[in-house]
Amino acid sequence: MFSRYSVVAWFLLVLAVANPLYAQGTSAAKPIVLRYDFHKGPQGWIPGFAEYSLDSLESYQLKANIARLPKEVHAKNRGYRIQGMNRSDDLFMYLSRQIGREVGLVPNQKYELKYDVKFASDAPSGGFGIGGSPGESVFLKVGAFPWRPKAYLGSGAYARYFLFNVDKGNQSNSGYYMSVAGDVANGRDADLPNQFVSIHRSHTHTELISTTNKSRLWLLVGTDSGYEGFTRLYYQEIRVTLTPK
Repeated sequence: MFSRYSVVAWFLLVLAVANPLYAQGTSAAKPIVLRYDFHKGPQGWIPGFAEYSLDSLESYQLKANIARLPKEVHAKNRGYRIQGMNRSDDLFMYLSRQIGREVGLVPNQKYELKYDVKFASDAPSGGFGIGGSPGESVFLKVGAFPWRPKAYLGSGAYARYFLFNVDKGNQSNSGYYMSVAGDVANGRDADLPNQFVSIHRSHTHTELISTTNKSRLWLLVGTDSGYEGFTRLYYQEIRVTLTPK
């Protein structure tokens, strides 16, 4: 005859076999590690621009595409080039990518996001410019948004101004969905001729971001500029680690 304890043990064993997650507990929820090498192409990332005016649109020189890296970095490889002239004193240039069940996301789950971004910049350290320096006043931001990020025309005083539907903060300030991961200063002295340098920025986003009920999430990497001049970057690689919380 079975004792009360053996019956309980037998029940737990059956439950564990039927549901492996029960047996392993929360430790079964492993981090998801994603790596995107732009030498291989866009990798599903979509470029975008926000916080600029419709007036004199061509003067912003907005452009984004896969292109060969500058010769001083690695001329045989390619990166995701993105550029713009910050005439609005607040230009935001970004890349975004949707992920979902195909990478292992589950519905309505909060994730911690850690980014490792490799990019080439010709903005020196300690430089000067209108509104700020070309390096330290162009802020790299990373994060995620449950829905598709997009620029939209405002209303009233902003009727001819493209706003952004993501709370990313403003310039050096972080927002809920994006936080400051550093700047684009490349470490070269401002007195030297401009030269592209490949640099890394690692950062864990300050907020936990939840997926939608369809397990979707949009990854986001971009620059928020206070420097009223021209910025051109070549994103080489983006790595993201999503840890369920």
